[in-house]
Amino acid sequence: MQQGQYGKRGIVMDRRKRSYRKATWILAGVLCISGFLSGCQTGESTENSVQEETDKTQPAENPGMMRGTGSIEGVDKNLELTQSQVNTEFTERDQSGNYDVSTAMEITLQEDTANGSGVDIDGGTITIHKEGTYIFSGSLSNGQILVDAGDTDKVQIVLNSAEIYNETSAALYVRNADKVFLTLVENTENYLGSGNTYQDIDENSIDGVVFAKSDLTINGKGSLEVEANYAHGIVSKDDLTVTGGNISVNAVKQCLSGKDGIQILDGIFTLKTQGKAVNSENTEDTTLGNIYIAGGSFQIDAGEDGFHASGSIVTDGGEMEIASGDDGMHADLDTVINEGTITIASSYEGLEGTRVVINGGTVSIQADDDGINAAEPGTDTEQTDVPGGRREDPMAVEENAYIKITGGSVEVDAEGDGLDSNGCLFVDGGTIIVNGPVSSGNGALDYGGGAAITGGTIVAAGSSGMAQGFGSSSSQCSVLWNLTGQQEAGTKVSVSAEDGTEIYTFESSKTFSGIVFSCPELEQGKTYIFTAGEESQTVTLDEVNVTVGTSQMGGSRPSKGMEEGEMPRWEKTSGERPSGEMPSGEGASGNESQNPA
Repeated sequence: MQQGQYGKRGIVMDRRKRSYRKATWILAGVLCISGFLSGCQTGESTENSVQEETDKTQPAENPGMMRGTGSIEGVDKNLELTQSQVNTEFTERDQSGNYDVSTAMEITLQEDTANGSGVDIDGGTITIHKEGTYIFSGSLSNGQILVDAGDTDKVQIVLNSAEIYNETSAALYVRNADKVFLTLVENTENYLGSGNTYQDIDENSIDGVVFAKSDLTINGKGSLEVEANYAHGIVSKDDLTVTGGNISVNAVKQCLSGKDGIQILDGIFTLKTQGKAVNSENTEDTTLGNIYIAGGSFQIDAGEDGFHASGSIVTDGGEMEIASGDDGMHADLDTVINEGTITIASSYEGLEGTRVVINGGTVSIQADDDGINAAEPGTDTEQTDVPGGRREDPMAVEENAYIKITGGSVEVDAEGDGLDSNGCLFVDGGTIIVNGPVSSGNGALDYGGGAAITGGTIVAAGSSGMAQGFGSSSSQCSVLWNLTGQQEAGTKVSVSAEDGTEIYTFESSKTFSGIVFSCPELEQGKTYIFTAGEESQTVTLDEVNVTVGTSQMGGSRPSKGMEEGEMPRWEKTSGERPSGEMPSGEGASGNESQNPA
């Protein structure tokens, strides 16, 4: 689906960001000019001049106006999943898909009616009133399986080469039961579909081809095709659990929906929708509305979010290929990747949540805006067409929001910010590669509070206009290098020890003018050689975090992650200041306001 059709939130937020950035650039230009006219030095900046500017531009009473200048001290970096009840359990019956043919009721579907025992048959409607196992085979051209059992009854529906189509309602409707198991017989193909208009048959607003008011589990090793021309594919108003099967859903709206939660252990999923592919939302209990993925293979083509949760998303496995018109994965609370292979081939934003945590697995993201975004859900209800709302103050630092990466492999290609946190950024491990942005109004790293790195390897290449590095709360050394000019895509970047021993190499897939780099091999007090194409820079790590060079937006730009009053130290070895470039010192761009998420 086209971004303009389904990405309303993206358009609104992008306009807000652009408007803010424009004001920022104008302010930065005024500061630079005023600094130049008042006699800024043309060579090295002094600590006093930069600190003086910091005091001018960041009033203590409004810390939210200056993003990325804060500290991580006192920030709780272990808040994820404290507000969610994520169900990670699968019962033995959920997983087995077994049934006893000798005690089961067998129903044969015959175009416009059915034949079998243990059920009520009224034309094309087959009603199940009690607990048991029911095996369906054959085809029904316009009919429905209706489960209307007792509150404690568990019902198993076995599809054994069955086809059911309903022109005006659900093909499978669970009005009442404790739990329903939908079992797909191995080596069979099954089909459930509906028309593009629904008619009410009771007080419930039925809006799915499979619509269950109870817990619903799908298991077995067969295939199921679901065609949802009206609204949703498979819906549970309690928990939706899938432990097996080859499931294909083509839906106008959501493909898989579970109000309280969705748990997936295994299966092959092909999901295509104009809306959200996998969705769990509970507005009555904010601890619910969660998604848990332990395994399975997913091919997703979604006009909106690939995975969406009003609570949290947790992955402990699985292989996901996602093309989305909005977010690849969005959680109002936490998006936590422990294991799995997640490839987001297209998205507005890749991963989003109040907190985004990556502990392992392999994550690859292509994003039209931010690659990974940590932001609290908005509270301004004026913009009712924006999923998740929007923040009343886009400048405010959000104390509970953060990005935390402790392991795994992360690769981001972003047109907006690469890693964007409205709160803090923590890197404790893993391998992280960020390509982009190209625009000077975005940064490869963008955070509103503080940033610290204690382990792992990161190389983030993008524009230097809004570039940020890590702060002094880090225990692992890092370098933010603002180059003297823009480098083309494919340019080799290398980091070597002073004796020439190569430590790391990288080729950016995009043009870039700034690089953030850190790895465990960097040691404080030692000197390293950074090379990008024909440009070379010798850097002595006098501090744990060092900023080198001049922002392409003008002015020497210290790392925004530095604690208040800190100064970068660097040694230029090549590249004179270009003619007309604003000098460093008072009026430097290092303290300009940061763009909103």
